Amino acid sequence: MNKLLVLLSVLAVMSYVCRLRSFRWGVHKTRYILLHVLLGACSSWSLMMTMERQASLLSVTLLSLALAWIAATYHAWSDGPPRAMNQTPSQHKHRV
Repeated sequence: MNKLLVLLSVLAVMSYVCRLRSFRWGVHKTRYILLHVLLGACSSWSLMMTMERQASLLSVTLLSLALAWIAATYHAWSDGPPRAMNQTPSQHKHRV
């Protein structure tokens, strides 16, 4: 089971690294960027706990949630972040 958890954790971490590289601060909504940062951190934590042979139900649950988000939104990410994650013009901060 540990090998499977390590494999899934690495897959999740790499998925979130790739997604975070696609975001641009100021172009995409902050809440989506932070969601991906937190889910990537959950994946990393799960990987760390698995590597230390201390995987618990919590780490498996967090990894499951992170992978579920990747699976649920996979189709929308074919060309980068979906347009729904972009800020509207009124959300851009204007410099004076």
